[in-house]
Amino acid sequence: MTTDAVDPAVLRFPNEREFTKRVLEEAEEQGWLHYHVFEQKNPARRSSKGYPDLFVVRSFRMIFAELKSDKKSAKLTPDQKIWLDALIEVARYSLGMKVFVWRPADFEAIVEELERD
Repeated sequence: MTTDAVDPAVLRFPNEREFTKRVLEEAEEQGWLHYHVFEQKNPARRSSKGYPDLFVVRSFRMIFAELKSDKKSAKLTPDQKIWLDALIEVARYSLGMKVFVWRPADFEAIVEELERD
């Protein structure tokens, strides 16, 4: 009899919605202001295609993060790559600005990043 090892991140965050919820809670607990892009039914009110899921700001720091599940099929879209590449270019010249793709397996590192001053 064999048992497949289950990634602890999958147990903690069974889907991207739960992962996103927990990242937002952690950001709030650490005093970050945040804006989360969410799917809206009205196309006229949607963000630009590919814009990162999360923007947080605190003090002199800002973070743009695309949130993805740990599923192998959860890949960046071409529009997401364009946005992230553009933001990374700006971040190269901006103190306090960071850009990430965060997945549930990264949760401990996410908490550490959000705890930094």
